[in-house]
Amino acid sequence: MSKGGGNSHQRKVHRTAEGKSATPRTEVARPQMPDVAPAALEERNIQQRLLDFIEQPLFILAAGVVLGLVALTVYRPVLVVCGVLLILAFYRAKVVDGRSVWVQMAVYLLVVGVAACGLVLVNETSHKAQDKTAEGVPEGVDFTKRPYFVGQAGGGYFLKPSLQAPTTDVFLMVGLTNRGVPSALGGWRLHCKSPTLDQDFGYIEIPETFVATARNPKGLLSTLTFRKADSLYEKTLEPVSTGKLVRGWTRFRLPGGLYPELGTQNMVLTVSFFDAFQNRYTIPYISADNPNSKPKYYPGIEGPIQKD
Repeated sequence: MSKGGGNSHQRKVHRTAEGKSATPRTEVARPQMPDVAPAALEERNIQQRLLDFIEQPLFILAAGVVLGLVALTVYRPVLVVCGVLLILAFYRAKVVDGRSVWVQMAVYLLVVGVAACGLVLVNETSHKAQDKTAEGVPEGVDFTKRPYFVGQAGGGYFLKPSLQAPTTDVFLMVGLTNRGVPSALGGWRLHCKSPTLDQDFGYIEIPETFVATARNPKGLLSTLTFRKADSLYEKTLEPVSTGKLVRGWTRFRLPGGLYPELGTQNMVLTVSFFDAFQNRYTIPYISADNPNSKPKYYPGIEGPIQKD
């Protein structure tokens, strides 16, 4: 038996094992972590956690509620905050990360421009809506398609012939301005509301000349003369043109028992009427004691001719 021993298959396996054992191993180098100071690493972790906290949905919901409440009174600072948040959101999304500096600058300028234009548009829209609300104009009113009357009632006279009289006549000076298309007016009513009353009363025609007596603030009797030509009913039978101011007397008849409450804070008076398009309007009565009331002199009105 030869020294080599074994069959050919065994020798082949032996040579293969020797060849594998002779193959050098390749070591894979592990990536080295950059040398970062512990303090800097901790600061970066705090910043990242703070950003994660700000981006939490619950935080965003709470901030949105607060900003919404602030926007009810002062909305411009809220718009500025929204613009800053939009730009930060674009930055955090890394939309142009890895692009050249010029590309990033161009894109960020575009984002800032779009955000600024959008916020300016929102600001203008909100400003116009606030102006309309302050003027009592409902949103969506198109003055080119319908009438729109604004005004107030003042200069009230409450006339009761005697303490036992069953009725009280109420004369109110009403001034109106039409901001919409021309229209006539009608359907005049006076709404009286107090702790014990909530009722509408119809208007009473003013005759050619109506003479009545009333007590002035000094308690002295005065004679008042009202004329049909100064009646607001007569002046609004024809369409009131756009931009025209019309004023005149309205007359209503109430139960005599309401006389003590008229002109006091216990009784709230509101004049209502309709235009030709069946739009209803309400005009509050402002008493002479109110600093917002109109003066006693009304241009174009002859009455009441008062004699003490």
